[in-house]
Order: sequence, then C-alpha cells, then structure tokens
Amino acid sequence: MARVVSRLASIAWAAILAAGAAPAAQAAGTIFLARCAPAGCVYTPGFEDSRINRSSLLNQTAQIPAFSHGDAAWAEHLACVQRAFAPFDVVVTEVDPGTATHWEIVVAGLPSHIGFPSGIAGVSPFTCGVIQNGIAFSFAEVYAASEVKELCWTTAHEAAHLLGLDHEVLQRDPMTYLEGCKEKVFAPADAPCGTTVPETCLCGGSTQNSHAMLTAVLGPGGPGTPLFVDGFSVEGVDPEEASTCRWDGAVSLLPGGPGLELRALRCGTEGLLGGGAPPARRNGLPVL
Repeated sequence: MARVVSRLASIAWAAILAAGAAPAAQAAGTIFLARCAPAGCVYTPGFEDSRINRSSLLNQTAQIPAFSHGDAAWAEHLACVQRAFAPFDVVVTEVDPGTATHWEIVVAGLPSHIGFPSGIAGVSPFTCGVIQNGIAFSFAEVYAASEVKELCWTTAHEAAHLLGLDHEVLQRDPMTYLEGCKEKVFAPADAPCGTTVPETCLCGGSTQNSHAMLTAVLGPGGPGTPLFVDGFSVEGVDPEEASTCRWDGAVSLLPGGPGLELRALRCGTEGLLGGGAPPARRNGLPVL
C-alpha cells in the first residue's frame, strides 16, 4: 500500500478487516455531495459515520469552509457526478439525508483543513469493500472555478473508493491518475490496476472492471439508461480532446427517432500505457 497517498483508514477499520468482518457488498444507494454552504461544516475524528459527520481520516475536529466557486459551477459539478453514476441504482444528491444511511463526499476546502499536506486533490478511506456511511473529501479549492470537470472526476473517484474500487491505468475511467479525456465513465473494461503504471491491485489480482464492480454493489440503473458498448453515454463530447480521444463509428442506437445515429467518445490506447514515459497525474495532483 505504499502508493496510497493518504491515511487509508483508522485503526478501527483495520481491526474490522483483520477480523474478517468487512462491510456487506450490497449497500443503500445515496451519495450526498456536501457543499458546506452557507457557513461551512464541521467534522470530528472517529469511526466512519456520515450521519453524524465523523471521519476516520481526521486526527482532530475540522472546520471546512463552504464551496466558493458559485452556484453555476456547483450545478455543473453536481450534474456531472450524477451522469457518472447514472448507470447504477444510486441517487446522487446535494440534499443532506441526515440520519439516513448514505455516503458523503465533502466538496469544499483544502487538504490543510483536515490536516493533510498540500498537493492532494482528494482523499478517501479504503477497505477493499463497501464502507457504509463513509466520508471522503474532494478539495474544491485546489481547482479554479473553471475546472469543474476535473473536480467532478475527483469527486466521483473518491466516492468510488468508498465503494471498494482501486485505481486504474485507464485514461477514460474516473479511477485513473492519467491526464486527458475530460469525459470519463466507469468503464466496462478489465483495466490494469495502478496509478501511472500497471500494478497488483490493492485487494488482489491485476485488473478491475469498475462498471461491473459498481453494478454488483449498487445494482444497475433503471431502464433507458443510455450506455454504449464501450461504456460511454451520449453526454459530454469535448472537441478539444482530439489529441487523446477519438470518435469511433456509430456503436449504438438509442430511442429518439428512426435512424438516429449516435457516436461514442473513446479514449485512445495511450490510456492503457503502451509504453514510453509515464504521463502526468491529473492536474499534477495525486488523488486516492
């Protein structure tokens, strides 16, 4: 676990895993994105419990300032994370579920606000299983207000760690560290684990399929969820990505009219690291 940049879990979580009592695979389906508006929010150290704002990543009580990039950026970020999880049976919301079971991603502040060094875009506990009522952090103030997509993928990345996903060396998946592909999906592909080069998965094996894993944990999304054969939905094509992503031919037809042709954006093979120097990390910032 040397490549993990954060304190992965508290002693309490380590004790649970050592005893073989990992969290159940099936979980209640709500992901709460905490904006900490209007006056910030407070989290305390201890065993993970999003219902009472308690996090195993903290050594002391933390005051997190509110998301500062404005309502438009927040709305775009929320919609992006909702699209990322649309293929699965989970609700992504900005409304605090209170005492109901949920996962919580704090989308605000800086690493220093919870006692972490600079140079980290996000952090999450990790246990090789689902952390019920877990809390992760996506540090919004690391990004400029214009970098909504980068923040979105950090948020999705940290949320997926709470659900048991490792890193992937696959450019088009949110679990990657690799630059490029502003539109990412939890891809239905057996991708090598690792950050910039393939490595053994933290929980065993050499590959993971993020789409299959999230489907197993959360269940599939409802009927009508637009999903191409390579994992991409019809959303979010960015023409600026021509150097790292390409248009494939028509790969799917969706309801909407006779002969409607839709294309899918797919990242190139460089996302699988065919060789050469390791690419830079996302925005130059490591994320677990």
